[in-house]
Amino acid sequence: MIRIIRPVEPVVLTNNKKEWTRVYLTAREVYNVTPTPNNKRAKASAESKYNHISVKEALLMACNSKCVYCESHITHIAYPHIEHFKPKAKFPKLCFEWKNLFLGCTICNGPTYKSDKWPTSSKGGPFINPETENPNTFFNFIFDEKTGVSLVHPKGKRARTTEKELGLNRIELLKHRNPVVKKLAYIALQASKGDKAALAELKFCMEPDQEYSAFARSFFRKFKLKMK
Repeated sequence: MIRIIRPVEPVVLTNNKKEWTRVYLTAREVYNVTPTPNNKRAKASAESKYNHISVKEALLMACNSKCVYCESHITHIAYPHIEHFKPKAKFPKLCFEWKNLFLGCTICNGPTYKSDKWPTSSKGGPFINPETENPNTFFNFIFDEKTGVSLVHPKGKRARTTEKELGLNRIELLKHRNPVVKKLAYIALQASKGDKAALAELKFCMEPDQEYSAFARSFFRKFKLKMK
């Protein structure tokens, strides 16, 4: 997880979110009272407006085509999925709020992990927000050379909740992330020995559009390397 910079709100949201919210809340209320197939379809139609192509494109830019949580490249394996940081099931008024929308993978945001969860402070929440908070404050990104395992290590209660509920160290993710981070560890080691080509490669891997750039940045800090 790295901190993201959110671009300007898409015009389609600015111009329509107030009306879209009104229609959605009404359709939601009608369906809750009378859960017929027609009312279900009306609710789904009203809710889906946030999937506008310009919203997706803006989020692809903001999140660098990666899951905002696990840093895996989404577009390599699946269609981009717009994720509501505060779940629309619990916060329907935020369904079309620009600052509540991220790009997430279908696993981090799937039924096994985040989905509609929103833990309160008494239960270790809320989740770490990768736009308004710096993930480096809450996590260490480490690699165990003996086991070859890369871990997102939480520093506190909220971070532990975020790591657990989003599955940031799930087995399936580790199978893909471990070899990438192992390579990063080797590159960083060579860079620390004065290998200029390795340093240039590590800097490239630190770019926000690269998978698991949080680990590359962590290695850069660990070896006290310099940008110039």
